[in-house]
Amino acid sequence: MFSQKLTLSDSTSPTPVSVEVELTSPVGVQNPANKSQRSASSKPLDEPFVLSIGHESSGKGTKKVDRHLVRLDVTKAVTPAGTTTPIQGTATVYMVAIVPSNGVISKADVVQASQFIANFMGSTDSGVPTMTRLLNGEL
Repeated sequence: MFSQKLTLSDSTSPTPVSVEVELTSPVGVQNPANKSQRSASSKPLDEPFVLSIGHESSGKGTKKVDRHLVRLDVTKAVTPAGTTTPIQGTATVYMVAIVPSNGVISKADVVQASQFIANFMGSTDSGVPTMTRLLNGEL
């Protein structure tokens, strides 16, 4: 059901970066939830790069929804000059699609909505990336 390897790429930067992530926690006996976890073996152990993907259904009757989550955790470790203890920080980026399971919203509608978000987040305004503006509190 789940692909063993996925390649994530940053196609918006002047020098595109690709990271391959491999399945580390598939659905099964040890992971009964409908989710998977992949990590990049090319990254140092103290700087994990982890992609998690999950799916769940909840609610009752007409309020039943399907949730689909993609989560990326990127950890960096830096040892400040004059010290021996590294400082770690993790950025977590989510994409969540919550879709009513009554069929009113089609898969094509959700794909289109995700493309709107992807295009918006990948855009620039006066040469400044949207994500930079978002992180600066400008949006």
